[in-house]
Amino acid sequence: MSSPAPGAAATFEVRCARLAECAEIAALAASLLPEAWSEAQLSSEVALPEGRVWVARSGIALAGFLVARRELDELHVLLTGVAPGARRRGVASGLFAALLEHERGLARMQLEVRESNVAAQAFYRALGFEAVGRRPRHYAGGEAAILMSRSPEPRG
Repeated sequence: MSSPAPGAAATFEVRCARLAECAEIAALAASLLPEAWSEAQLSSEVALPEGRVWVARSGIALAGFLVARRELDELHVLLTGVAPGARRRGVASGLFAALLEHERGLARMQLEVRESNVAAQAFYRALGFEAVGRRPRHYAGGEAAILMSRSPEPRG
C-alpha cells in the first residue's frame, strides 16, 4: 500500500516498510531517539504478523517511520520519528493516516510519550489522543511517560 502524506503535496510516499529498510530506519531512529531500536529489533517487528512498520520516503531519502503493534482490537504505537529536514511537512500525520487507513476494527490506539516532550504531546492531541495516565520512571534516566489513547475515530 502506498499513499502520499496528507498536506505534503504528494512529496512523500507512505507505505509498509520492507525488511531491507530496517538498517536505515534504525540509523534514523538512533539519531533522533535515546531509546531507539536496533536493526535486529526492527527486522523482528517487520516479520511479526502483529507488527506494523511504516516508512515515509521523499525520493530515496527516508523522511520518517512509525512502528506499532496490533493485539486483537488495540494498536500500540511503539516508536515514531521524522528526519529533521522533513519536519512540519505532514510526514508524521501521513504515517498515522496510512496506519489508520490500513487497520480495521480497532477499539483503541495507545502510546507513551516522554513527559518533557510537550511538542509531541501537542501533536498527538491534534491527532485525537488524550492523556489517560502517567508511568513514573518509564524511560532510562527516570523520566515519566504520559500515556495517551484515542479511539480510531477521534471525537470532533
